[in-house]
Amino acid sequence: AQGAAAKEVLGRALPHGYIIALLEDDNSPTAWLSRLRDAPHRLG
Repeated sequence: AQGAAAKEVLGRALPHGYIIALLEDDNSPTAWLSRLRDAPHRLG
C-alpha cells in the first residue's frame, strides 16, 4: 500500500517517462525509491 501511494505521488511530481524507466530498470519499489533518494533533488 505504501509503495502504491508513493508511486501515485511521484507519478504526479515526475515526468511519466522517468517513472516508466525506473520501473523497467528494476521493478523493486525499494530499489527505485532509494535511487530517487540518491539522485540530485529536483523536487523543490
